Amino acid sequence: MSKAYLSEMLDKVSSTRQSVKESATEMQLYYVLNPNNAVRLWREGIESCRTTQMLALIYVVNEVMQMTKRSLWPKILQDFSLVLPKTLCFACKKVPSIVKEVQRIVLIWKTIRKIFSVLFSEYLLDGLPKATYPYQRLP
Repeated sequence: MSKAYLSEMLDKVSSTRQSVKESATEMQLYYVLNPNNAVRLWREGIESCRTTQMLALIYVVNEVMQMTKRSLWPKILQDFSLVLPKTLCFACKKVPSIVKEVQRIVLIWKTIRKIFSVLFSEYLLDGLPKATYPYQRLP
């Protein structure tokens, strides 16, 4: 798998379940070969994508986080956690209409999937722009 192939997959990702799953699987495979590049390519994809793709790219990282948690592979979680705070904030500022959905994803990571610690999840939530109405913080 090449950097160009993963970049192309991320450039073409849509919000369909199949597209997100395929891109997430490819990202995980590429991560095995080149961890730093996989995280960087996702972050660059967020920074340069069309606004209509922003949420799809966040769904990709969500899928990666959930698949990784199930496989007990903490290194990828650590590597993505280095870029998630600034990248999610950037995405929400660029496309304000996705704030509520991003908050929902982070709450799922925190409460249901327990992907990240409560402290880190709260840090992610606090760094996001506020939606037009407050999100519910689940216990």
